[in-house]
Amino acid sequence: MGVLWALGIAAVVVGGLAAVSAANAVHPPNYGISEATAITSDGSHVWIANQDSVTEVNQANGALIRLLNGPSYGFSSPSAIAYDGSHMWIANFSGQSDVTEVNASTGALMRVFHGPQFAWNVVASDSQHVWVTDSNANTVSEINSSTGAVVRVIHGPSIGFAQITIDAIGKHVWVGTQGGAVAELSASSGKLERVIRWSGKKYGYPYAITADKSHVWIATNGGAVVELNSATGGLMRVVSGNGYRFSSPTGISSDGNHVWVTNQGNQVGVTEISCASGKLVRFIDGPHFSFGDPQGVVSDGTNVWVIDGNDLIELRAATGALVRVI
Repeated sequence: MGVLWALGIAAVVVGGLAAVSAANAVHPPNYGISEATAITSDGSHVWIANQDSVTEVNQANGALIRLLNGPSYGFSSPSAIAYDGSHMWIANFSGQSDVTEVNASTGALMRVFHGPQFAWNVVASDSQHVWVTDSNANTVSEINSSTGAVVRVIHGPSIGFAQITIDAIGKHVWVGTQGGAVAELSASSGKLERVIRWSGKKYGYPYAITADKSHVWIATNGGAVVELNSATGGLMRVVSGNGYRFSSPTGISSDGNHVWVTNQGNQVGVTEISCASGKLVRFIDGPHFSFGDPQGVVSDGTNVWVIDGNDLIELRAATGALVRVI
């Protein structure tokens, strides 16, 4: 599907979303977006992890900046991508489960970390450290981003480490577990500070996790969004029910005002809720705009980007209107 920057393309607004027929799309140069699995932003560009490559796109106009691929990068079914202020860190799910570090300004390969880690997810805590989860060994490894040295390996609770994020002020690392809970680690010492659980097995385990300045948001495989206070670890609320139409959530992003959740298994590609109240803001869906397999979402407060199979979909945050499809 091409970037919708050509004139004369007919659009239909469905549920606040402008939907455009794929038959009318104009195909751009090769962005390499294929079976996209993860997405992040460096503030100016969106980065997409694909099956065996990474795509960098200009947030302002949708232009392709670069496509990173080739055996030297060691990309092998990347499962996660994170930004530390200078570099991109990509966790590779298959192959040797390596972690690849890339210069975000130039796209140059910095290094590939080899090791026994089964790198299901990766997050950059700050410009000094990177945190990598190993769901098989139930550990989180802290890596010095300057030297590549492993600072420490943190062993998790019996329920098992899985998804991971860092709060906006960089004091805590929040790790989703394979049970219905989130573990909070100290970013400075690696100490396990607490394990926060929510009642009700029906909510399932964390599948995607993000943090803003005040809260941690967890999308669970049971079709719920759990909100925690990032300062205290206190459970704020659990948002669930048929009214939200969560279905096997795959990604979550917050800009401090709204939370966007990507879904699988129904017609609602994206559910948007209010950070302040937890109430539904809108569904982004419709028969003319067919989300196939959305896998992740990121927002900067102005626009929202969703990866869906071989497409990158950009939405207007304020209205849910379609900006372009790449």
